Amino acid sequence: MELIQRQFNNKLKEVTFMNNRRYLSKKKYFKLIRKYKIIKSCRKRSAADKWFMKHYAITRRKGMDKLIHPDKTNGMKYYVCNEDLCQTLFETHRRIGHSDLNKMFHELKKNYVNIRKEQIAWFLECCETCKQKIDCREKITGNLTMFEYFNKRGRFHLIDFRLQIRSMHKYILVYQDISTKFILLQAIISNLAKEVSYILFTNFAIFGPPCVIESAQNRQYHIELITNLKSYWPQLNIVCGKIKYAQNEKTMDDISIDIQKRLCSWMTENKTTNWNNYLPMVQFLLNKSNNCMNNKIPYVAMFGREVEVGIQSSQLPEPILNSLYLEEDLETIAQYKFQVDDSDTEENSVHNIYFSCILCRKHFRMHTEIIADEYLCQDCEINDCNIPPTERENESPDNQSSDSVICID
Repeated sequence: MELIQRQFNNKLKEVTFMNNRRYLSKKKYFKLIRKYKIIKSCRKRSAADKWFMKHYAITRRKGMDKLIHPDKTNGMKYYVCNEDLCQTLFETHRRIGHSDLNKMFHELKKNYVNIRKEQIAWFLECCETCKQKIDCREKITGNLTMFEYFNKRGRFHLIDFRLQIRSMHKYILVYQDISTKFILLQAIISNLAKEVSYILFTNFAIFGPPCVIESAQNRQYHIELITNLKSYWPQLNIVCGKIKYAQNEKTMDDISIDIQKRLCSWMTENKTTNWNNYLPMVQFLLNKSNNCMNNKIPYVAMFGREVEVGIQSSQLPEPILNSLYLEEDLETIAQYKFQVDDSDTEENSVHNIYFSCILCRKHFRMHTEIIADEYLCQDCEINDCNIPPTERENESPDNQSSDSVICID
């Protein structure tokens, strides 16, 4: 990120921003905020002041004043200063999976008003991941030599789990794509070539088959494996070979030890023997960790985008994320955008956020300085059987909570 920031700022300095309101330095950004406050406090406003109030406004976000463009039709959009421009582009670019210029511009214009296509183009020129994707496309479209074509390899390994724990599944099939180091794990009942070939067939149908598949099994096992694969996929032509490791490459035995340690640790912590339930999470953790061989994350190398865990990768507070179950709830919460009221000052920063009641699932607005994990709306709090109504009425004003709750339908 630091390299991208430095390269992008160098390109930004080459452009003259004189008399162009779409390019804002941080000094000019705060100057416009101060001007808005002065004009808003005045009772009489000139035509220039009215034009200014039509194009600029202020909202509070994370305890800071943010300059926005008020638009009743499309909603408010943020102005971005030059110093924050690269970070904004980087977060959006990573969130949408390193998409092209047009998709980025379409996504950014929903929330920002002063970001141009030329700025996005400068950023894409600095993105190393996008450069690698372009290089991969050029290699694919170019004429491959016979050696390069046959060098599409994968390898599989069987982990014997019979001595670890008694279970219906006794083996773990580990398949690795050699070029991306992406790993697939599957719990199997036996180590017979028929069962292994069917699991490999399902993987090949999703990710595509290699030309050569490596394993430490004997020749007879390889012949039976290929025969079964061709019975499932008659058009498939593939050969088996011995495992060949590059220098400093992590071997399948090292990967197997890592998998067994993770599974045994999880079974000890959760006091269970169903290790196959945690196997998909082990696969996810291995594919999101950096590979020391090519210094890349296998997930990014395979799919060309960063690893994201649903809406948890968004900037929503954790209590809000834990209260969301339906898409309707997400649309309702996203409508309010978790903004702090304009009336709140920096000295008295009080959050004005919409939560979901843990009992009736009704959305309500709460003004509070502290965000907790669970909340009750006003109706459920009054009807709570644990607190008698007489005690609630006899509470003194000094002992009542300072948080005010407003329920909405």
